[in-house]
Amino acid sequence: MLPPPSCRIELLAAGWRGAAPSMHRLAVRRSAAGCGASGFLLGWAVDRTRELGRQYLRLDCDAAQTRLRAFYERFGLRYRSDRQAEPYFVAWYEIEVWQSRG
Repeated sequence: MLPPPSCRIELLAAGWRGAAPSMHRLAVRRSAAGCGASGFLLGWAVDRTRELGRQYLRLDCDAAQTRLRAFYERFGLRYRSDRQAEPYFVAWYEIEVWQSRG
């Protein structure tokens, strides 16, 4: 499902290398808040991770951003840990996009 055309979507950076791709700097303009763009981008990233044959998608955010963290958790991302990234702390999340057989 695509967000309304009035939502401008920008994916600033994504690192797709390694066993679990990491998504960084997911941002939606304030004027587009509430139109579903963030969920659309996360859904796209999950689909892309699955297409690449990777088991997990990981992302981080400023640990102090409680509303953003709640959004990630509602989407299904699991909190893993806090880490220091000078000069602040980031919260690390991941979502399993397919289950390994074994």
